[in-house]
Amino acid sequence: MSQDQIREVVFDTETTGLNPEDGDRIIEIGAVELLNHIPTGRTFRTLINPRREVSADTIRITGLTDDTPEIRAYTVHTLGHFAGMNKFQEVFDPIPWLVKAVEDDAPLVRLEAVVAAAKVQSPEAIKVALKVLDKPMDSFIERALWLAVHATAPQWKKPPYAILQELPPKHLAFLVEKEGSAELLGVVRTMLTEKGEAMEAETRRALMVAMVRKGKPDDLL
Repeated sequence: MSQDQIREVVFDTETTGLNPEDGDRIIEIGAVELLNHIPTGRTFRTLINPRREVSADTIRITGLTDDTPEIRAYTVHTLGHFAGMNKFQEVFDPIPWLVKAVEDDAPLVRLEAVVAAAKVQSPEAIKVALKVLDKPMDSFIERALWLAVHATAPQWKKPPYAILQELPPKHLAFLVEKEGSAELLGVVRTMLTEKGEAMEAETRRALMVAMVRKGKPDDLL
């Protein structure tokens, strides 16, 4: 940028009200970049959970309410940002928050919950992420869940592989099929051979379907 050009960034905010002394908070921040007073096309926008009720005037002006999915989604996104920090998890357990978020009616919130769960250093994280299968899916959520299966594998893919006996059949089938490593398939193959008859019918069926899709030709026999 030459010295005779003027670069400016114009900010705008929306709040829950106009009295910070009464607890009003910023709810949205927007910014537009200008070059010589002309918009460059570069913009910024973010929503912030104010942790308080939104006033009627704010709802009328901005259209943002306490129940706006974007606000819930951004809150979960922020939680995910910190969830990957070990020190954060030492003082705050994100799992209960993510359980609620992954069951949210808004797909965007569920997507952020799965992405956040992938960053949590706990075997429980993938169990929470897989709960999203109980709600309507789309290609974005499915891709995020596939990534979560692999990102969390170091936490749950350990002997004695207890997670394989703890998940609902639908969740179990997705986990085995999408992780699909020779190591995991070998464990499942042994489970079916040694304990298959004692398994619940749905669990056994889920594992067999996963083996048919990802296993060897002999697994079809």
